[in-house]
Amino acid sequence: MIEVKNIVELHRVVCAIDIETLSLSLNALVYEIGFVCTNFLPRPGNKWGTDDLDDLVAFADNNQSNDFQFDYVRIQLPIVAQVLAGRHVDPGTVAFHKKILANRGIDIQQAFRQHELSAGTLDDAREELGVLLGTLAPKEVWFNHTSFDVPRISNALYNGEANAVPWGYREEYDVFTYKQAYRDSLKDGEKDYTKFSSDSDHHDSIGDCLYNLAVLSACRFGSMNKHLGDL
Repeated sequence: MIEVKNIVELHRVVCAIDIETLSLSLNALVYEIGFVCTNFLPRPGNKWGTDDLDDLVAFADNNQSNDFQFDYVRIQLPIVAQVLAGRHVDPGTVAFHKKILANRGIDIQQAFRQHELSAGTLDDAREELGVLLGTLAPKEVWFNHTSFDVPRISNALYNGEANAVPWGYREEYDVFTYKQAYRDSLKDGEKDYTKFSSDSDHHDSIGDCLYNLAVLSACRFGSMNKHLGDL
């Protein structure tokens, strides 16, 4: 469980959320919600250098860092209960996850059996997510694609009820849109700081959250250098 007491004192808490599903449909079965929070991000007023960016990118690559301060929670949702409730499972998406897990030497049936044993109820997941967001009160909640993640979280945990998710729409941000806007602002010859070795193909909710934070940091770092000079 997250050590809220350690991170709640940070000046500006930023969160990333990512989900893993067994379908791409709006009624998809969501079996995992990854949650990462940190204040280790560049913003105007922070003195950030390339070493800081390299450190975060290295962490997104291989989970090794001396300086990147963060906390995370992996919220596991029950699979069987959602199947019985009619959540959509797509055989193609299941086959995709099976391939990803096989590449890691993991059998999907064994992985899902272990998952089901450790997962709580949907009520547990809803409460945990609510406590995290309520306690941390993040200024920013980032998703790779808000149009994908948010409605599927809403359907899985809140029956699709409008504005039921435990964060405000003013705190909701889209990494993909932010990255594209940053790249579109670059002129010929300007360095694109989002071009680093880590990629988004982790297919793990925590790994994808860390990747998204690295992309966000690269965009902000590049923009601040572009407009304010080296900090």
